Amino acid sequence: RKHLNEEDMQDLKLRFFGLLIEYHLHEKDAFELAQDFHAIYQTPCVLADDSAEPTGWRHNLKSCVTFLLMAQHSPGQHDMLQRVAIDDKLDAPQDPDLAPWKRMTTQFTTTEIIRYPLEDQEPLNAQLQLVGTEALWEHWQTTGHTRTTQHNLRVAAKYYKRIRTARLGELLGLSTDEVEDHISTLVGGGDLFAKIDRPAGIVSFQKPVTSEETLSDWASDVSNLLTLVERTCHLINKENMIHKV
Repeated sequence: RKHLNEEDMQDLKLRFFGLLIEYHLHEKDAFELAQDFHAIYQTPCVLADDSAEPTGWRHNLKSCVTFLLMAQHSPGQHDMLQRVAIDDKLDAPQDPDLAPWKRMTTQFTTTEIIRYPLEDQEPLNAQLQLVGTEALWEHWQTTGHTRTTQHNLRVAAKYYKRIRTARLGELLGLSTDEVEDHISTLVGGGDLFAKIDRPAGIVSFQKPVTSEETLSDWASDVSNLLTLVERTCHLINKENMIHKV
């Protein structure tokens, strides 16, 4: 693909990624779609087109953000979302057309619970209808809700060690059964550690500490304490020497 970045290969690059978009839409691969639209967005002839048409950078940047939000959380997705969030064109304060997309990227890169439907759900839905195909409309709607819920659960896991399932459902706007289903999916995929005590109605996000980890922490604390004692003795000796002089 390196040759596609050459200046005289722009037309072929657009055709190539256009075909990839069709393929990845068929496969419902949101992260690959985000990468496809971002590759088109970075093409010089597209960056030079300031229109809202599919040939312009605005359409492709919005589409990139749209499918990044639909993509499964992963190191690659997280890194790309962080990079897109600070894109100069997206960050332009004088451009109200892109303000909703900036807000959405900020929300999904901040460790705060997001209410669903999103504040900017309407422009997101409009873009999904435009590029996500009518046949997959329900799929993308469900996926968007799922990704928002998964983001919220990761946020909850950072702030809570234990929380009642009913209370977590209130925070996320879900029933207890839906909360358990989403937690099970994240735990099964290795994206989250959690244990559900169904009789007690409590979710625990705290990982059990092994004896080796406890011993390692204790050794580290002792080492820090000895360092402080040594430093204190050095300062005392220094003061004594100064006063003797």
